[in-house]
Amino acid sequence: MDTYVEQFLDMDPEHKEYICTEDLQKFKQKKQLQEDFVQDWQQKFNPNNSDKITLVDVCRTRGVDIKDVRKFYGPMPDELRDVEIIECDMPLVMRVQVCKVINEGQKHCPDEPVSKGVLNRCVFPSNKRLDPFCMQT
Repeated sequence: MDTYVEQFLDMDPEHKEYICTEDLQKFKQKKQLQEDFVQDWQQKFNPNNSDKITLVDVCRTRGVDIKDVRKFYGPMPDELRDVEIIECDMPLVMRVQVCKVINEGQKHCPDEPVSKGVLNRCVFPSNKRLDPFCMQT
């Protein structure tokens, strides 16, 4: 496998499919890499000078099929198989939990469009409400 792709996967243990400058700096220190490691990545994969480098950016630049790379993350949880992720900064575990909550809401209220209010009314008891920042797995 491509060295840059391998390094990306190593820097993305939560399977967010993006890394930040801070991730590059930590990886450089952890692996005791050359001083220009971060700048090299920024030049190759981040021409817009944003804080994020995505898996798509790395795969496109290196000519690697992203579908093959995603296999290294392991099997996709059933809850996410038919979900198209456009961009995400949420860890995989939380994405699965959100999908479970939505699926449960759709079971209880199949004729209503999914919304926070519908999920709160249909899935959760009256003393609990959906708080996406406090979901437990």
